[in-house]
Order: sequence, then structure tokens, then C-alpha cells
Amino acid sequence: MIPLWYHLSMIRSINKETDVAIMVLQYIARKKELVSVTELTKKLKVQRPFLRKVLQILAKSNVLKSIKGKNGGFILEKDPEEISIFDIVKIFQNGFEFLNCVDENGKECILIKTCKLRQKLLKLEEMMKDEFVNTSIFELI
Repeated sequence: MIPLWYHLSMIRSINKETDVAIMVLQYIARKKELVSVTELTKKLKVQRPFLRKVLQILAKSNVLKSIKGKNGGFILEKDPEEISIFDIVKIFQNGFEFLNCVDENGKECILIKTCKLRQKLLKLEEMMKDEFVNTSIFELI
């Protein structure tokens, strides 16, 4: 019998990049105008190099538009109603799979096909995915 704590340790959480990306998008959506990296750094209290990395990924993913130059910054590429939390999770977490039944060596759990707890956790994962799909940045501002 595999203990419950082991199963719960296999559930991944929202990573820091995803969290910061959602904060950035909320802030820019509220402002409804071009926002500089300096302003975002000050308001969100995120280190500049890390923030720039997140912004570049959002720009490459066509979520943000990057304006270069002295008065440059970032603005939403889409309406905030069109950007779901699921979209952001997919960008920064390579898809949406929070349950990961492998041990610390990357070996799949021997009970994966018969585990009743896994079946319950997969249902919860699906409910969470549906919630993320149906929640937009607009709803968070």
C-alpha cells in the first residue's frame, strides 16, 4: 500500500513563471495601456531578469505585444476575455498534467493501473482543468 502523502507529493503545482505571468497579465489588463518593464518590476516586486524572461515568453506566444525603444513596453495582444488561465499554464508548464505518478527516480508507480486514489485525483485534475479553461484574465481583474 502506497501512503497518501506519496500520492500528494506527485501532484505538481503552479510554477513561479505561471504565477508571475498571470500577475503581469492582470496588471496590464487593468491599465489598458503600454506598460514598461520598470513599472512592472516596481509594482509587482519581481526581479527584473526573471520578469523579462516571462515577458519574452508571453510575447513569443502572442499573448503580449512588445514595443521596443525608449518609450516601449508591453501591451496585451488579445482581449483579456480571450486569455484563459489554461492558456498560460500550457505556455509555462508544457501542458496541463498535475498528477505525475512517478517516484523520485522517474520510475512509474507499480500501482498506476489499479490505484483507486489515482482515479479520484484524475477526476479532480479534470475539474481543475475545466475551471482554468473557463477562467479568463478578465475575470481576475
